[in-house]
Amino acid sequence: MKKASLLILAALACMGAGALDVDKSELRTDPSIRIRFENFEGPPSKIETVDEIRGIGAALGRSPGERSYFGRYRVIRVLGSKTAPGLDADIFVLEKDAAVDHIRNLRLIIEGYLTAAFGYSGKDASTLAEFVTVYNAVYRKNLDYFGSRYKQDVMAHLDAFSAGLARSYREWPGMTRMLIPLREGASGAVETRTISDQAVLGDLRTREDKAVELRKEMVDIKEREIARDEERTAAARESVRKEAASAAEETGKLEREQAEVRAKREALSPEDRSPEAQAERRTLDEKERELAQRKAGLEEDKRDIAAREAEIAAAETRIRETREEVRRERKDIAADQREILSREPDRAAAGIPFIKTASGGGGRLVMIHPRTGEELPDYPQAPVTRRSYRSFGGGIAVILARGGGGRVAILDAGSLAEKVSAREEAYPGSVLEVGGGWLFAVLRDSGVWRLGKYDSALSLLALSRVAVNPETFLLFTDSAVFVEDGDGRVRPLSPATLD
Repeated sequence: MKKASLLILAALACMGAGALDVDKSELRTDPSIRIRFENFEGPPSKIETVDEIRGIGAALGRSPGERSYFGRYRVIRVLGSKTAPGLDADIFVLEKDAAVDHIRNLRLIIEGYLTAAFGYSGKDASTLAEFVTVYNAVYRKNLDYFGSRYKQDVMAHLDAFSAGLARSYREWPGMTRMLIPLREGASGAVETRTISDQAVLGDLRTREDKAVELRKEMVDIKEREIARDEERTAAARESVRKEAASAAEETGKLEREQAEVRAKREALSPEDRSPEAQAERRTLDEKERELAQRKAGLEEDKRDIAAREAEIAAAETRIRETREEVRRERKDIAADQREILSREPDRAAAGIPFIKTASGGGGRLVMIHPRTGEELPDYPQAPVTRRSYRSFGGGIAVILARGGGGRVAILDAGSLAEKVSAREEAYPGSVLEVGGGWLFAVLRDSGVWRLGKYDSALSLLALSRVAVNPETFLLFTDSAVFVEDGDGRVRPLSPATLD
């Protein structure tokens, strides 16, 4: 029974996206707080690809415990006593020589870590990484909050100087210890309830687009967690039920054997001192000792079963609470979507997107007044790598400057908020064209530039087999898209397959 007990405890510990899971409580903070990160927007001192930046986090995530990346980045895994109150955590440290200076790159590093350490998909890791950064910015240097949520073992690694994440990149190196909360007793997933608490959601809702898509993605993660937790909890409860039934059967058998021993002892006359009677008494004494040991073992098993039943009940309560959170958040998201749609005409009339030139090439996508050309405040400014955009996917398609390279994205035409972005690295000066209902751009594939084709959700549908000149012009006809290959030849490709 001990072995089965350990298996059930392990199943309960692993509830979530694997084993460690990010916490999602509802502690509140000042609703006027709005997290806006200050990023370095000048020319990078070193050009790194998106995969290279993400690879920093992946390298940290491949080893448990504490690991350092060339003395610049470090993760400390703190798993305290199971009986201690509070959460365990991974503490993500930016050392004084850390070179990251843009929030998107920091999120890429965290994304790589979450994927390697916990096995999250790229999409889920990207969602969680954004929540982690906002969460740590909301509670920056708030030791009272962190102390109320985390185990003392975790707090031993924090101070008021570096806890959380500053809003300015200038304060990141040597002054950052971000917390990634973990489900207690687990070893392979992030506790999502904490990083998506009401304070964090309140901040996200101050964005122009109310972070609707991001919040939807988090809700999707929670709903998948609920499904996994329900399955594992049901299996654990069934296992405990069988153990309890077995223990009850064993108890009944033990009681019958004890009754038999008592009956035999009572049948012996106290005056009978014959060798046979003496031998029988010794046999009965030995049997009683054996039964006493079995009873003690059964009592221990029953206490273990009761403890695990309490753990299962707590897990079921958590599932109900998380399901209620999801229901409320779905309701809030729907209300926010209705509100956004209700002001859509006013927003469209308020301004039009325009790309202003920037030193070193590329530009800034801004919103201007439709009559005066004056740049309108309170809109996000998107750094783009080329001075053109295309209408596509219900918004405007651009190539955003990302990590020294580019990434295709679709922005909301009324707010310039990012609706969706591609995962692949795009050539910064790539042509960006729409043809046949698809979006085409030059993308990097294993160090080679190829023509890529996206749908309106920016899912990559095809990559050309032929390597292309990254500066290629695109010409569309009824049956082909013409490109210039790496040798300078003009090649016709199938618009459907890019073969």
